[in-house]
This record gives sequence, C-alpha cells and structure tokens, in this order.
Amino acid sequence: MLILANSRADDEEEDAGNIMRVTALKNLSPDIRIILQLLQHDNKVLYYRRALSYARCRILNAYYFTYLLFNLRLLDCLHGDGTGPGL
Repeated sequence: MLILANSRADDEEEDAGNIMRVTALKNLSPDIRIILQLLQHDNKVLYYRRALSYARCRILNAYYFTYLLFNLRLLDCLHGDGTGPGL
C-alpha cells in the first residue's frame, strides 16, 4: 500500500490524516506493508511513536490472552471432573 501526501494541503492536517489512515489499515490487516509519505519531519517521530505504541499493545494483548487461557485451563483442571479434554 502506498500513501502519498498532497503537497498542496496543510502539512499538519495532511500528515495527521495519513497517519490515521495507516493506523486504520494496520488495524484491519496487521500484515500489510505500507509506504507513507509525510510532509513534515516532526511527524515522522510521531508516526514512529504511534507504531511502537501499537506494537506494544499487540504484545500486551497477546500476553494477557495467553494468561487468560492458562487460567481457564487451570480452573478446568482444578474444578472439572477430569474426564474431558478441557479447553
């Protein structure tokens, strides 16, 4: 996916809109590759911060999901009759 900036638009608004487009596309399809053109150098730092924050949230969500499954399995083993395969 290639997202190009409109050089005739306001730099701040154009960059903010394109960063939001990237965020929406990544939420829709995390494996998609995106090339993004930003008009202001400061916004590149903002984009990298948001990308790192997004990655951190995905890692934490995976951790908590695994923790939840482990606890459900443990409860099944402790309180179940032990005959079924559990989760």
